[in-house]
Amino acid sequence: MPGNQIPCTADDLYRLLCRYRIPPYLQLRIMGVPNYRELLARIILKSHYVPPPANRPMYDALYQGVPFIMMADMDLRRIDAAVETARSDGLSQIVLAALPEQAETVLNRRYRETGKARVFTITDAALRELLGSIAPYAPPDLPFYTSEGGVLDVPPLKAP
Repeated sequence: MPGNQIPCTADDLYRLLCRYRIPPYLQLRIMGVPNYRELLARIILKSHYVPPPANRPMYDALYQGVPFIMMADMDLRRIDAAVETARSDGLSQIVLAALPEQAETVLNRRYRETGKARVFTITDAALRELLGSIAPYAPPDLPFYTSEGGVLDVPPLKAP
């Protein structure tokens, strides 16, 4: 297992996402799209998209010669690596794109206010282009039938 990943349960992940006020369904849907970082970078940057250098895997693109990093997954170690690499390349800042909740609760304070990055939010239009719909899944209001023929009818769960 890579050093920047720790094993956690679904409950741990849900609590983490709630701590940062990130809608779990949205972040997980984004991360479930193959190559979501590159696709979102292309959607957001449009004709300004430039692929990152092959020797800079922590970058998702270059925007006007500046490293551009998608932060839907909140991999803070990846951002830190991008900041350090950019500085070693003589660049004072990087560009981050994140969900509004991520920018407000973590990224603005840690990166924008310290001068390490320009932080932009991913728009609903960009998310719709990637995902189709950004509405959370609403299961049908029907009982669940188990393989043994039993019926489970559980009221909807509410976030803590």
